[in-house]
Amino acid sequence: MLDLAKKLRESGKMDYFKPLCFTSYVMVSPKGNPAGIREIKDMAKPGVRVVLAPDASPPGGQAAQVILRKAGILEAAMKNAITLGS
Repeated sequence: MLDLAKKLRESGKMDYFKPLCFTSYVMVSPKGNPAGIREIKDMAKPGVRVVLAPDASPPGGQAAQVILRKAGILEAAMKNAITLGS
């Protein structure tokens, strides 16, 4: 979103932009981290159980999928998903 705002401002199509909020995303593992998760790409390892909420209220679920896609692991993480909640 910030990139779009910058482009609009640079092209003279927008005078002012102020972000209202930013969202942080976290990975959570069980106590002791039995799967040894250290980075996002670890979610694609065979046998790692992943819980995703693609239908969570925006931008939650969709944004998480974009993050996984940009990391190059969306398909593998989805295969590891044991729950697709909302």
